[in-house]
Amino acid sequence: MTAAALKILVIDDEPPIRKLLRMGLATQGYQILEAPNGSTALELLSQGPDLIILDLGLPDIRDTSC
Repeated sequence: MTAAALKILVIDDEPPIRKLLRMGLATQGYQILEAPNGSTALELLSQGPDLIILDLGLPDIRDTSC
C-alpha cells in the first residue's frame, strides 16, 4: 500500500514565488494547493492541508489586533 502524498497549501500573492514553491515541492512528491490571497486560502482549508506555507504580508487579510 502506498502512502498518500502530503498536501501543502502555499499562500502567497506573488505568482513567481508560488511557482517556485510548487515546482520544488511537487518534484519531491508533495501535493500542492495554491492560494493567491487569504480569501482563497480560507476556502482551501476545507481540503485539510498537512502543512501551510504562508506569506504573512497578504494584502487582503491582516491582523489588526496589534
